[in-house]
Amino acid sequence: MRVFKPKTRMLTIRLSEQDYQLIREASLASGARSVSDYARDSLFRTAAAGNSVLAVDELQDRMEQAESEIRSLQRVLQTLRFSDGRNPDLKCS
Repeated sequence: MRVFKPKTRMLTIRLSEQDYQLIREASLASGARSVSDYARDSLFRTAAAGNSVLAVDELQDRMEQAESEIRSLQRVLQTLRFSDGRNPDLKCS
C-alpha cells in the first residue's frame, strides 16, 4: 500500500486550455489519480533525469582527472627508470 506524504507546498502555473487538455489526456492515459499527481510525477522524473545528466558529467570530469594523474605517474616512473640505470624501453607491470 502506498503511503502518501502530506503536501504542504503549492506550485501554481498558468496553461492555455489546449495545454491543459493535453496534460489532462496524458494524465488519464497514464492512470494517474489526478492531473496534479501526473504533473508532480512528471516534474520529478524530469528533475531526476537532469540529476543523472549531472552525475554523468561529474563522472566524466573525475575520469579525465584520473587519466591526467595516471599520465603524471607514468612520467614520474619514466624519470625513475632513467635515473636508476634501467632500460627506459621496458614497460612497468
